[in-house]
Amino acid sequence: MATLNASTATQFAPTSPDGATLNPIYTYTGGAAANDVLNVVKLPKGTVVSDIQVFTNSANAGLTLDVGFAPLDGSTADADAYIEGGDVAAAARVRANTATAPGRLAGDSHLTVTFLGAAMSAGTVLTIVPVLTHTGHA
Repeated sequence: MATLNASTATQFAPTSPDGATLNPIYTYTGGAAANDVLNVVKLPKGTVVSDIQVFTNSANAGLTLDVGFAPLDGSTADADAYIEGGDVAAAARVRANTATAPGRLAGDSHLTVTFLGAAMSAGTVLTIVPVLTHTGHA
């Protein structure tokens, strides 16, 4: 298992001072092995991820994904908070777990993608589109 960083991993996601919902788009085109974890972007304390979509542009047999968060302070992560075992093997799109109620992040965290089942080949474009609201600190 390796920890990978998207080009946006050191940046904080955009926020709106009036609490407006934002839909930033993040992409990753590097390869990934099964069980690798990708840090996508930093989410500030108080952010609510109310929905998220993840999709790929090409087939990767057996590829599934978890999408969650990892607090920057090292406290307990929830690797599948938003998507658990999302099947993107056939250039598919998956959305957030509908049974998961959105929660406000208690601390600054990375938005993470964990590659499961199979590797993602280099050159595949993984696109992550979260729906974010930031209404102040938790």
